[in-house]
Amino acid sequence: MKINKKNLLQTYIQTLGNKEAAKIFKCSAATCKSWRYGHRQPSIRQAHKIIRATKGRINYEVIYGSVFEVINN
Repeated sequence: MKINKKNLLQTYIQTLGNKEAAKIFKCSAATCKSWRYGHRQPSIRQAHKIIRATKGRINYEVIYGSVFEVINN
């Protein structure tokens, strides 16, 4: 399955399910649901937990977007 880097966090949570992702990321299922549907983004502290839990497969750029996109918007 080809995963678009832009929605990798959402796809990861969808694959695991909100409850399982919440256990892995040490947050509530409601928080994972809000990330999954793009209503919120993880805080820096939460992003660090996600990166560690996924062993770097999901990184800051995947969570927040590339610096290039931020500069050019």
